[in-house]
Amino acid sequence: VEGERGAGSWRAPALAKEDDFRVERRAAAIQNRRWRLQEAVRREVISDQLAQVALFRDLACLSPTFLAQDLIQRLVGAGLVRDRAFVAQARAFDRALKQRLRQLDASDPSSPHLCFFAGYLSRRPIDPGRLVRFELREPSLADGLAAGAGRGLIFALETALMAFLVGFCFERDHLR
Repeated sequence: VEGERGAGSWRAPALAKEDDFRVERRAAAIQNRRWRLQEAVRREVISDQLAQVALFRDLACLSPTFLAQDLIQRLVGAGLVRDRAFVAQARAFDRALKQRLRQLDASDPSSPHLCFFAGYLSRRPIDPGRLVRFELREPSLADGLAAGAGRGLIFALETALMAFLVGFCFERDHLR
C-alpha cells in the first residue's frame, strides 16, 4: 500500500524492519558504490577541465597582454585561481555537511541509518542552526601576491625586453 511506504522507500518500513533492513542495506551499498564511481568520474572531468584551462593560460601567457590579464586575475583572486579555490572549498563543504548529517542520523536510535536514502533516515526535525554553512573564502591580497609573483617577474622581463628592442630599433633607425 502506497500510504504505508516511506517516501522513496523500497519496502514498507514495518516489513523492512523485520529483517533489519537487509534488502535496503544491500541496495544502499550498491547505490553508494555506483554514486562513488560516478562522483570519481565527475571529479576527474572537473580536474581535467581545470588542467586544460591552466595549459591554455600557460601557453597564452606568451602574449604580454594575456600575461597582464592573468597577473591581474591572480592578484585579485579571480579567474582560474578563484575557480580552483571554489571547487576545493565546495568539496570540503560537501564532506562536512554529509558528515554532520550522518552524525545527526546516528543520534536517533529509531533510524535504520541508511544515509541519504529517503525513508531510511532519522525523521527527527533538524535545527538549521546545527548544520554547517557554505561560505566562500576569497583569497587574500597576500595570497594574490604569492600566486602572481612568478607571472609578475615574467611580465617585467617581457616588458623590459620589449622596451629594449623598441629602443634598439629606434636608435638603429635614427642612425640611418
